[in-house]
Amino acid sequence: MTMANKISAQNTRRRGREKCGAQDEPDTSPDLVETGFEGLLRTIEADIIPRLLLAHQHTAPQNEHVPTAALPAVTLADVDRLTRLTQNRDFAAVWTEVDGQRARGVPLEAVFLELLAPVARRLGKLWEDDLLDFTGVTIALMRLQQVMRELAPAFSAQCALRPRQTPLRILVTAAPGEQHRFGVQMVAEFFRRAGWEVREDTVNSDEALRTLLAESHFDVLGLSLGSQTGLDALSWTVQTSRDATLNRDLGIMVGGPAFVDNPAQAAKVGADLTASDARSAVASAENFMKNLEARRMTPVWPGDLHSAPLRRH
Repeated sequence: MTMANKISAQNTRRRGREKCGAQDEPDTSPDLVETGFEGLLRTIEADIIPRLLLAHQHTAPQNEHVPTAALPAVTLADVDRLTRLTQNRDFAAVWTEVDGQRARGVPLEAVFLELLAPVARRLGKLWEDDLLDFTGVTIALMRLQQVMRELAPAFSAQCALRPRQTPLRILVTAAPGEQHRFGVQMVAEFFRRAGWEVREDTVNSDEALRTLLAESHFDVLGLSLGSQTGLDALSWTVQTSRDATLNRDLGIMVGGPAFVDNPAQAAKVGADLTASDARSAVASAENFMKNLEARRMTPVWPGDLHSAPLRRH
């Protein structure tokens, strides 16, 4: 029996006692009943608790998150098994494995962050160690991308954020010259779920990127870099992007394997923020936009103009 049903039954019994003259009630004066402890209980039972229940129904989130400890976990064995399956030509086996994780209750976010992303990193390590050639890595990552495309509609449908009057816009792309785009695709899906308007593009040169930034307004530019050998080139990309953008307050986020182990590299290439995974990328971008809005709302007095920090371009 739910709390609401219990309250209803208790109220029914109380009204029945009142109609029968309260024959089973002790001989207590009305003033004592209404102003004493029993009167307080009746007030709580008949008025306060129902109101609290009603308020809870209106404010409780539609999709409550079950505590992480109560959810099935993705294991290293799961990651190893899926890594092997992606190297085969049978996509059905890959999909069956991922679908099996969902069937046993693993949340979609965990599938993305704790299964697909580690498999992609494992594949990259196999390539670096010359245990898998470029073609093999490419085919395996295509399997993962296909899985993510299949899961994307259900993942985006989990969006629980309130609609924005003016959606924030992000351009997500691999750095010019980068080949693999799995991480970019995952970041794009997390931003879509968070209610952002996402443009996921492939740019083959800095010139192509500058053209996109000059033609459309974006709040954030997300760039993914796979190797630290591309840091100098990325620094130039960041600088020229600031010169070309329509939005003088454009936030530039960098991510990917080049920054996971050394986030301080983000500042060295001139970026505003970085993130270790897709979930934290959304959180970092949201905080950046909140801080930017707060600065815009802060008045600057004439005397402070000379000391006000200027944004680097």
